[in-house]
Amino acid sequence: YNLIIPLFITLLAYWVSFYLIKKQIVKVPVSKFNGFWNTVLMLFLLIPSFGFGVFMMIRTKKPELYNWDFDFMYWHVELSVVMASIAISHFLQRFTTYKRQLK
Repeated sequence: YNLIIPLFITLLAYWVSFYLIKKQIVKVPVSKFNGFWNTVLMLFLLIPSFGFGVFMMIRTKKPELYNWDFDFMYWHVELSVVMASIAISHFLQRFTTYKRQLK
């Protein structure tokens, strides 16, 4: 599995875009930034990763599904690595707000 490349690219894309918006180099509200990354998490990472995992579970009961020539496990893991790095970055970006909510 590739770990470093997807992790590095994801973290670079997230934090560089956040820095550009925070420093107002790019005039986009932070809410739009958050909306973009929430959409990426849901549509391109969570749903496919979940779908691949469910397919692999179904495949254990239906052996004829093993005939598909696609590496579901590889893509399930790769998408999960990217999804986790975005989720952790998302949490770290909002950590001060989270602490204030708990007080």
